[in-house]
Amino acid sequence: MKVQVSRISDEGFFQNFSDKDPWAKKKFEEAFQEHWKKGEPLQGFLKIQKTGANLSFTGELTLDYHGTCDRCLVPFVIPMKVQSQRWMAPLKESQRQRDIEASEDVELSAEDVNFSFYKSNEIDLGEMLVEQTFLDLPMVFLCQPACKGLCKVCGGNLNEKDCQCEEKQRMKESPFRILGKLDVKR
Repeated sequence: MKVQVSRISDEGFFQNFSDKDPWAKKKFEEAFQEHWKKGEPLQGFLKIQKTGANLSFTGELTLDYHGTCDRCLVPFVIPMKVQSQRWMAPLKESQRQRDIEASEDVELSAEDVNFSFYKSNEIDLGEMLVEQTFLDLPMVFLCQPACKGLCKVCGGNLNEKDCQCEEKQRMKESPFRILGKLDVKR
């Protein structure tokens, strides 16, 4: 959804949306492909307040993200509630030139991440929501916090059954394996 900055009234801009809105459906299908299924719920709201030329953007959306567990490779669904807040100011030509000339690495604070500039009279709110959704994804996808993963030998899912392969493999590779053949009586 693209919004013209000049058309945002003093009262602000407010919009509810869902997967029934063509712009939301298209934006999330393109961005998340097989990770968000057509026909599954996607809903939220967008709110923009304008103070002079500066904007305050607030948004929230809920969706089911389809991921694959990084340990056991089982597909599972992550219910997500993404909240976004961003402040925006118009980018002036002098700032743009300064940004181009600055080649130093700069560490950003949490406040810096929620602040950005807009270059034209049009802002793509869908892009901002997709970006925030990507940022809210977990670094590691786990079907459950205590996921046991896969057996290193046979590849079986250790969440479904206990596997003795690893112990057998260790015994085969151990330099002490010969001791297992000794018949020692105490």
